[in-house]
Amino acid sequence: MKASELRKNWQTKDNSRVIKRQVSIRLPTHIAAKIQALCDMHPNKTKTDIIVDLLSSSLDEIYDSFEFKWGKECIDEHGYAFVLDKGERKTYIDLANKHFREIEADNGNPYAVNLFEDHMESKNDLEAWMDNLGRI
Repeated sequence: MKASELRKNWQTKDNSRVIKRQVSIRLPTHIAAKIQALCDMHPNKTKTDIIVDLLSSSLDEIYDSFEFKWGKECIDEHGYAFVLDKGERKTYIDLANKHFREIEADNGNPYAVNLFEDHMESKNDLEAWMDNLGRI
């Protein structure tokens, strides 16, 4: 979700699961003031809701900024050619999945599935994109 869409989201109730353990951080004063201003403007949202939404939005933008790095070329059972990512996005996905399963186990769910699936791109889409950039 983009940061610009957060205010629309703050009009509704969030039923997300939370981790068992509380996380405590010390914020710079200017960030704490801005967060408190958002809390004052959206009294139906808790400070936790607002911080979580801001972090989620930022994490989505960081994920989108990770570069796709051409990995193994594969063909699925339907003959669809795709390429596995072996760049930063793949590293992030692997680490996030690992930590998600650990956190879910700590929350009492030892059978958690991955948060992300392996990132892959259509070989044709990647070739067209790289051709547009003049990289092929």
